[in-house]
Amino acid sequence: MASQAANDQHGNLDNAGTHSLRKGGITHLLGMMDGPGAPTVYIRANWKIGETQDRYILGGTGGDQFAGRILAGNDSGTADFAVLPPHFTTEGLKQIEEIGWERFISGYGSFPAGFQKCIRFFLASILWHLPTLQEWFPHSNDDIWGMPMFGMFGQGSMARLMSLREHIIVSSHRCTDCGMSASGTPTKTEILKGMKEMRVEVRDAIKEEMKVIEEKMDEKMKVMEG
Repeated sequence: MASQAANDQHGNLDNAGTHSLRKGGITHLLGMMDGPGAPTVYIRANWKIGETQDRYILGGTGGDQFAGRILAGNDSGTADFAVLPPHFTTEGLKQIEEIGWERFISGYGSFPAGFQKCIRFFLASILWHLPTLQEWFPHSNDDIWGMPMFGMFGQGSMARLMSLREHIIVSSHRCTDCGMSASGTPTKTEILKGMKEMRVEVRDAIKEEMKVIEEKMDEKMKVMEG
């Protein structure tokens, strides 16, 4: 079947897919059994849902955030669906400010205040995924490693950036450091979180009980041997 499809399309199967990212994303969302409702999906795609409906059905932030989390690749069937974006700790932001945002992002001071807040997350995401970037792109790739921020500290740049990475948090549901909480998560995500925590508690309790039993067995064996 695959070879027949290749012959029919006269193309590379590695590149087969939808003819636009928007239509592909919409197809994915509408194909989910427990995904966002059709009106939410259409509104996110900036499609009309009908003359009457367009007047009375308005997009809600919760539904759009839910759709956005799915399109970002988060698994809605796990507790990690409520994962928060990589972000700096208070100490991390302090260190970045001491270095200077302009050294990382040229023209930072001229950006609107709202966009400056976004850059904090962009930079945190780059540093958090630095090991992945090193794995994916060879050091000879000037399009990536030729960026000023990767040479801003001279030969010790990568080591310095990796040390800043230690001050980046990736948590789920709520960050205890900055108070950020996840949005666009359905009720079942909280249930899955509780079940996950319960499994961890049960597993730890079993391990602890087995450890106690083994210690008692060892004591009895020593008594019998003595």
